[in-house]
Amino acid sequence: MKNIQDNIGNSGATNGIDIVNCNPAAVREFLQIIRGHAAKLAAKLPPGIYPGNLQLVVITPNETEDVAVHRFQIGDVESMAEVAIAAAASRQNVYLETRTVRRELGGRARGGKDDTIFCFGLVVDSDDDHGFPSAITIDASIVVASSTRNKHLWILFDRPLNAKNADEIGQRLRAATKTEITTGCITTPFRVAGTPNYPKPSKVKRGRVTVPTYLETPSILKEWKPDELRELLPEVAIKSVPIDASELFETDVALIASALTAIPNAPPYEQEWDVWFKLTCALNWAAHQLDAKNQQAAAKVRELSDAWSRQAVHKFNWRKQTKTWNSLKPTRDKITAIETLYWIARDYKWSESRFYQAKWEARENEPRYWDTSWLDEEIEAEAHQ
Repeated sequence: MKNIQDNIGNSGATNGIDIVNCNPAAVREFLQIIRGHAAKLAAKLPPGIYPGNLQLVVITPNETEDVAVHRFQIGDVESMAEVAIAAAASRQNVYLETRTVRRELGGRARGGKDDTIFCFGLVVDSDDDHGFPSAITIDASIVVASSTRNKHLWILFDRPLNAKNADEIGQRLRAATKTEITTGCITTPFRVAGTPNYPKPSKVKRGRVTVPTYLETPSILKEWKPDELRELLPEVAIKSVPIDASELFETDVALIASALTAIPNAPPYEQEWDVWFKLTCALNWAAHQLDAKNQQAAAKVRELSDAWSRQAVHKFNWRKQTKTWNSLKPTRDKITAIETLYWIARDYKWSESRFYQAKWEARENEPRYWDTSWLDEEIEAEAHQ
């Protein structure tokens, strides 16, 4: 195991700014491991299936958390490493997804579940800072220490899984570990080892400092069979992960309300304009997705947005609120999807896992699995030949 001090380099403080160097060697080592594993699984895809592109996500640590998305062919690890290292040197946070996406995907949008070609693993977001350390011990394929107390535990598959099957296992993983909403989410990117963890200004005010990240390299890179994970993880009532707002249902209005309630907005804790706008966009996007399926639920989301905004009694302007809501066109991109709300709520120690835990414990679990699709059918058939 590597010690956190190995990756600090020439660290210290200059003019009040924490200086933590990127570790290019660790970045390349981590990305080489991921590339090798993704390429191995891509080779198991049925003939004629394009394996998709790996997706690197760069986020500027400001209050708006500006996002840039970079896509690479699986074999182009050096270009991916160069972008990651350059972004880290520019004081940007760098993340990688656990899936490949269709090559037609463009622009800033990271894409939803439907844009997934295959998933090569899942990640447990063990966040001790927010009080969500993993509740179970699981043999991780890779461990990335994302800060002094937090870790990303990578669970790599032995075969490529489609979005639905990976999502089913991801929900079991989240329920069993009782960790963050991001655990097991196939559309969430996770930190690239060796790149610094830069806090945004609001976290700096609360005492957070820039810290290095590092890779804990196991002696054997464990690959998990899907059935092994299903045997280890408890059955849960399978539902669509609410991060993908295209699959929101009426029950998810309560989840939205729970997350929104966790974010203070009443005096003296009124949010700044940029946070208000981001949340309004996220809620508007969710309402539009719900409208086609349940107009009552969509109207409730609008009511939640208005009620939360009204808490800032010295800032609230009904005319501005209505004009902004009506002018938004959420189909233009997915940057302001409902995931934005959940990310902000996490800063105030909100967790989807806690929200659903009572539901899962209050009713008898019924095993309901996603239908196995063409990808798993092809691979299972090959395994039995």
